[in-house]
Amino acid sequence: MSDIDHFSIIWYVDYLGIGYSYDRRDWSVYPIFSSPSNAKMLWNNQIEPLDEHTLKMRFVEYGSEYNFILYPFPFQKDKINFGLYRRLSSSVSYNIFKRNFSGRTFFTFGTVGDGSKPAIFNKTKLVSDVKFMKNTEVKKNSIEWIAEKSQAARRRNKNEL
Repeated sequence: MSDIDHFSIIWYVDYLGIGYSYDRRDWSVYPIFSSPSNAKMLWNNQIEPLDEHTLKMRFVEYGSEYNFILYPFPFQKDKINFGLYRRLSSSVSYNIFKRNFSGRTFFTFGTVGDGSKPAIFNKTKLVSDVKFMKNTEVKKNSIEWIAEKSQAARRRNKNEL
């Protein structure tokens, strides 16, 4: 029996997009939320308890789009696990991040700020298991495959309403 035979996961998708920034430390990757209070509650309840050594960040490319996926692994079989998922259009920021990425990134949250720059949280998690993948490299029944299949079904159901 493998680690992914039996688990429950909720994929959180209710955020505006993904931001990328570079400072003296390294790169930061952050989902951007419209509500600071919702983002803070989500961070405190779901992200803060996670051991950063278990975090996996994946960028699965589909032509001019990509899926952003963040999840802890191994999953806990006795509780509902939490991950972040979002399908996005490739952007200049994403391509700069991908080209200059050095093997690890800090993960945090951002909220819509005043002006053109988001307000970025001061809490971070270091993610050193980051992969950029083509959709053809995703193996059947992998976490990335499961995330995409579950969200594709969600998009179909939403469009049928």
